[in-house]
Parts: sequence; C-alpha cells; structure tokens
Amino acid sequence: MAQTNIFRKIHLVYKPSSLLTKAVIVAAIVLSMGTMALLSSAQQDAQAQAEALRLQAARLEQENALLEERIAQLGTIDSVAVIAGEELGLVKPGTVIIRPEA
Repeated sequence: MAQTNIFRKIHLVYKPSSLLTKAVIVAAIVLSMGTMALLSSAQQDAQAQAEALRLQAARLEQENALLEERIAQLGTIDSVAVIAGEELGLVKPGTVIIRPEA
C-alpha cells in the first residue's frame, strides 16, 4: 500500500501583500505597543498605591495599639489624676501652689 502525500498536490502561490494590509499590521503593532505601555504605567501606579496603603495600615495599627493602651489605663486612679491636673487644673488636697509673679 503506497502512501500518497497530499501536500504534493497543493501549490502555494505567494503574492506580495497590499500596502493597506501592511499599514493595518503596522497600526496594530503600534497600538498594541501603546496599550502595553499604558498597562505597564497603570501597574506601576497600582503597586505604588498598594505600598502607600500598606504604610497607612501599619501607622493605623500602631495608633490603634496606643489608643487601646490609653483606654485600658483610663479607669485607673493615676489616669484620673493626670486628666484632672492637665485638663481641669485640679490639684491634690494640701498641695501648695507657688506662682512666680511676672
């Protein structure tokens, strides 16, 4: 059984492409390069924004820890004395206040 090659029966004829076809291909390449540049820029912007958000989250976590510590100390006698002295100008009984005259 002889196997025949079907590709021997196909004759390809090469003819030069038209100027319009070449222009369309060049335009598609240029547009795809522009799109790639825009996507690269957008990716860099997104990475910078993500890093800024990570830094903000870290700062907020630190601030939250400080606030939680302050909340835990609010009920103590020492914290009440500090608030009374700093915000209300109160002093402990028997304290002598000396104010130099200006």
